[in-house]
Amino acid sequence: MRVGEGVLLVTAVINLVAAGRRYTFSDRAELSLGRADTSDVYFASPYVSRQHGRLTYDGTGWVYEDVGSRRGTRFRGRRIDRLKLVGPVTLLLGDPGVGEEVHISPESPSHIFICYRREDAAGHAGRLRDHLATAFGDSQVFLDTDGLKIGEDFVERTVALVEACRVLLVVIGRHWLTCRDAEGRRRIDNEGDYVRREIAAGLGRAPTVVIPVLVHGADVPNEDDLPDEIRGLSRRNALKLPDELWQTGMTRLIEHIETLIQVPLQG
Repeated sequence: MRVGEGVLLVTAVINLVAAGRRYTFSDRAELSLGRADTSDVYFASPYVSRQHGRLTYDGTGWVYEDVGSRRGTRFRGRRIDRLKLVGPVTLLLGDPGVGEEVHISPESPSHIFICYRREDAAGHAGRLRDHLATAFGDSQVFLDTDGLKIGEDFVERTVALVEACRVLLVVIGRHWLTCRDAEGRRRIDNEGDYVRREIAAGLGRAPTVVIPVLVHGADVPNEDDLPDEIRGLSRRNALKLPDELWQTGMTRLIEHIETLIQVPLQG
């Protein structure tokens, strides 16, 4: 991804492993999977249809569709017709026991953006990122300066990424609101504060869901304690993520994010 003239430009990259071969495609909007010689991803197995499935890039991510194959496509043991690919997935083309697996790793725009303050909850933000990357794939979770190139405008790039994401997670610890700059002023009161800019970008874009994630026993800040442009944060239902219940909270969060970005669509 790159930012230019205020527009987020996306290169659609997807990696696949199928029938003992590795494939990488870029700048392709549609790929075919099947036994036909003309298939982009080829299978020799008679249990795979000649035209079995199709991968398409819709500008926001990759979608797999079964194109009327004889034996169908399965994801997590159930037959599907269509699947939005959010992170790495393994699909079975054909019947269990005799079909062919295909491992797909899309590199689409990050759907999850983690916003935090280093001096407040850097460790928890990193831990959160690792769990989400395991569930959805590295390319789907953006934290801090991941992927930023030398010389890029940090604020411009991160705000553009927030505006392109589906979920903005705001990690809030006990010192999140009171962190101060060298002059003793609250960082959140500075219009150029990167955390404030990221939250404002998320709240200002309707499709983006903003979720406060509370760590260290913190509470959601009161509306009166926040600048006007981000007061809406205080009205968002928060997820409490104490260390002793971390795994339970993460399971709940991952399930909720799956529904937001539609991992299984229908089948």
